[in-house]
Amino acid sequence: MQARLQDGYAAYRDAASEGSQPAWIAPVGPAYALAWEREVAAGADPLATDSRFYRLYDDDARHPSTLGTYLAACVFYVTMTGSSPVGLSGGALADPDDVLWAQTLAADTVFDSTLGFSYPWSGSAETGEPDTAEPDTAEPDTAEPDTAEPDTGAPTETGGAAQKDGGCGCATERKGSSAGLLAALLGCLAARLGRRARQA
Repeated sequence: MQARLQDGYAAYRDAASEGSQPAWIAPVGPAYALAWEREVAAGADPLATDSRFYRLYDDDARHPSTLGTYLAACVFYVTMTGSSPVGLSGGALADPDDVLWAQTLAADTVFDSTLGFSYPWSGSAETGEPDTAEPDTAEPDTAEPDTAEPDTGAPTETGGAAQKDGGCGCATERKGSSAGLLAALLGCLAARLGRRARQA
């Protein structure tokens, strides 16, 4: 299924890309797949309830948990900046081992040139060929924090009742902390990219 999903995302990427305006893929699915592969390689059962792979999903086994959302946010961070997320805040995650695991998994996925993705920071168009650019592995930006109002993780009112009552909008009270975490990380990323653009 992961291979079919990856092919589908590549097709959408190719359809959305135009000349000097390429689209990129944030490889969240491959990061989940790598989590599975590492559990198997360690001799663990990825479907055991205490495995990290299992804990990437919420109780419904379809939506991401806080850990899964954090992993996705880390993948987006690396995809957009080319910087390692190792050392960033763990947000809503209480276990520092989970934080480091997700950050490392995201970096290992995005910086894996054998996957055939390229990124905004790689300096090349999305071609499907493995990217050979060296990633930026510098420490996370420690500039002044963004002073914009933080996202509280409160449920959104868009999408009608289906979203508010848990219908795949992922914007319910129960999902609030995960959605808020992703929004906060993306907000920090936007602020950082804005600072870089102003400095350029």
